Amino acid sequence: MAKSPAKSVNLSATDYLAAPEKHSIGPVCAVYGDEAFLKAEVLQALRRHVLAGEDSEFALTIFTGKDVQLREVFDALATTSLFGSGKQLVIVEDAESFVSLFRTQLEAYATRPAKDAVLVLDVKTWASNTRLAKVVAQIGSAIECKPLQERQIKPWLIARTKATEGVRLDGAAADALVELLPLELGILAQEVSKLALLAGPERVIGVQLVRDNVG
Repeated sequence: MAKSPAKSVNLSATDYLAAPEKHSIGPVCAVYGDEAFLKAEVLQALRRHVLAGEDSEFALTIFTGKDVQLREVFDALATTSLFGSGKQLVIVEDAESFVSLFRTQLEAYATRPAKDAVLVLDVKTWASNTRLAKVVAQIGSAIECKPLQERQIKPWLIARTKATEGVRLDGAAADALVELLPLELGILAQEVSKLALLAGPERVIGVQLVRDNVG
């Protein structure tokens, strides 16, 4: 269950995804950046982090920023959940226009957020010098989803494979994947998922498995 931190939580997507349960989210969270695959993984992890129990999906509301009105979002945040953790999770996707149009009201909300709700704003940019960002910095969190540098891709892929597939990705195998495939995180993750099915009882993806199965 997410708890309101005493101060800002500013995270990279990879740090958050490595151990979501170790990070407090707070009542307002901005998820920002241009790396679509990482952002999708962060939003999915937030759902698991904030909500609990098999009926937790009843406490999740997702809006599209260009289509939703502020009152709809506030009503969803104020709804009392009878399921799961008791918290509401409200995600506004593609929220640039929503934040721009309702910035003043969101600033006011962030000073007195709903007690048992988490508002997630999915945006491309999140300027730290805006009043909204500064208010969120006091009570919530911001998770940056930016493209990884080439040197970061191999350790990310090894860590993600262990966490999501339950398989060890050998270092040489990771090098081969980076060599053979485009450096797009979604493509790499998809290929690893396929290889995990072929890993055998040792649960290891080795370089030969990669060479034999990745064209």
